[in-house]
Amino acid sequence: VHALYNLDGRYTKLTGLYGPTDHASVNFVSTINIYGDNELIWTAESKYGDMPQGFEVNVTGVTQLRIEFEKKGTRDYLAIVDASFT
Repeated sequence: VHALYNLDGRYTKLTGLYGPTDHASVNFVSTINIYGDNELIWTAESKYGDMPQGFEVNVTGVTQLRIEFEKKGTRDYLAIVDASFT
């Protein structure tokens, strides 16, 4: 699962929270990878029972941002919330 954002170099930071959803199972482990112009610029892992974590990613000069969610299992249990570009 992934999302694409055309930033056109207008922003310097992406901030927000990430973590498991309320429906995460005990076996849940998932990874978020953030790419700026096809280069990995940030990664994090989350598992069942983790509390939401804050993040800040430098996106200075990035034209296209891609956020990928790697899941281990059959359902999506990981989310990014309250994210914003500045």
